[in-house]
Amino acid sequence: MTDDWDRRTLKTILAKFYCPAIIENDKYYLDDDSNVYYAPAEGDYESYLDYIRSLPFVAHPSVFGMHDNVDITKDQASQVVTSAVLTVGKSYTDQILTLVEHCVVNTNSCILYTEFL
Repeated sequence: MTDDWDRRTLKTILAKFYCPAIIENDKYYLDDDSNVYYAPAEGDYESYLDYIRSLPFVAHPSVFGMHDNVDITKDQASQVVTSAVLTVGKSYTDQILTLVEHCVVNTNSCILYTEFL
């Protein structure tokens, strides 16, 4: 999270997941465009695994309330990061670890669950 817009976006996304309706409804749908993504009703361990296995490998942006064009932006950003990593002498793994460390160190605040209640 780098700025107020990131924080606002994250809060909007998390508000959909942290709400009373997710517990109160048998199937709380997370994606308005399909019936694939929902919080399954209470069940045994195997039922949760079965549901998880039924999900698509790559989540559609609409499950997070985002437009299809988000995939285009994500792909462009991925190409930029990959290009930047390849132009530096360190290994790809070392560069990713450095990037993650930078993100962790420079994140000033945590988003608390209580902000969504």
